[in-house]
Amino acid sequence: MFGWKPAVRMLEEADLEDASAAMLRQGFVEYDRGDDYVVLRRPGKDMTFRAEKSPQKAVLQQHGDDVELEVRYDDDVTVVIDTGDLESVADRIARVVSG
Repeated sequence: MFGWKPAVRMLEEADLEDASAAMLRQGFVEYDRGDDYVVLRRPGKDMTFRAEKSPQKAVLQQHGDDVELEVRYDDDVTVVIDTGDLESVADRIARVVSG
């Protein structure tokens, strides 16, 4: 999705592999992987009023002892009104991954 700001969270003292495993348990599927990053996608509905039900893309990137989590709408999603739901989705994912 172009034009919408991603929700970004820094997961302090987190491990990339543990964070990735937690994301897989949340319904994400690994899409791409490098030495210090993982790209995941979660399928969703084409038409919905809530961000947690829309297709999402997440990127986990290792930064020293921390992992950066970036959540955005998937590339082929059209968003008419941004209600801020993506921020709450990122908060919930960060709690689960850090948990």
